[in-house]
Amino acid sequence: MANTLKVITVSASDIDGSGGDLAADTDRNLYTVPGSTTAIVVGFHVCNILTNTIKITVTISSDTTSNASGFGGGANKDAFLVKNVPIPEGSTIELLSGNKIFLQTTDIVKIQSDTAASFNCVFSFVEQT
Repeated sequence: MANTLKVITVSASDIDGSGGDLAADTDRNLYTVPGSTTAIVVGFHVCNILTNTIKITVTISSDTTSNASGFGGGANKDAFLVKNVPIPEGSTIELLSGNKIFLQTTDIVKIQSDTAASFNCVFSFVEQT
């Protein structure tokens, strides 16, 4: 099994390199686990780049069938990692605090803010193929 260390850095104030801003209350796919791959999230920092408090929501979107014993089995469901968490102006939060999250093929990490163009994000992970 090959392990590849990766990082994704994004800015909601320039989502596509052309100056386009991420709108408020809009989910944006931060990362999708590629086919034949699992991933371990090892770091997740979000920084408020504005002069007022913002609220962020991070969702893990999964339809894989790994939870054979979870509430009667069946496919995984979307779940919030955080929901409407306030970040004061100029502050950074670390969402995992030393913990890890395991993701399977096709799982998606989504992020949004209640304020347009309001955050930067550093997402560190290991892909296993």
